[in-house]
Amino acid sequence: MTTPAQDAPLVFPSVAFRPLRLLAICVVLAGLVTLAAAVLGHPMIGVFFGVGLALGLLNAILVQRSVESITAKDHPLKMKMALNSATRLLVMTVIGLTIAFIFRPQGLGVVFGMALFQVLLVLSTALPVVKKLRAGAADEPEGEATQQ
Repeated sequence: MTTPAQDAPLVFPSVAFRPLRLLAICVVLAGLVTLAAAVLGHPMIGVFFGVGLALGLLNAILVQRSVESITAKDHPLKMKMALNSATRLLVMTVIGLTIAFIFRPQGLGVVFGMALFQVLLVLSTALPVVKKLRAGAADEPEGEATQQ
């Protein structure tokens, strides 16, 4: 017998989230973009790009802490997680767009930094999972993989 989705417990898989690695990548990337923007005569675009990366990293760390605190409870609620995520995303979006508006046109670098951080986050968490899945599939004999 299976449990209906609405009655299933709230379970989050462990994710290969490494904030220090992402911080190092963001610092290097922000430095390269700032250097390239300075060469083109617009160094503040690179600086704001770095601010966007920093906001993205802050958001990712807040997500991790939120998930840990909510799932540590005896009966975690999906609604609480959804409300927390929506509120945090609203605040981060307002901060990013406010910076972009006040310091336009260079402030648009914040929006691009936040967007690129999401790509970095997905890649940095998905690639280790894909590697592990491939390694697990390579370890199984061919007959077992089709029987499951």
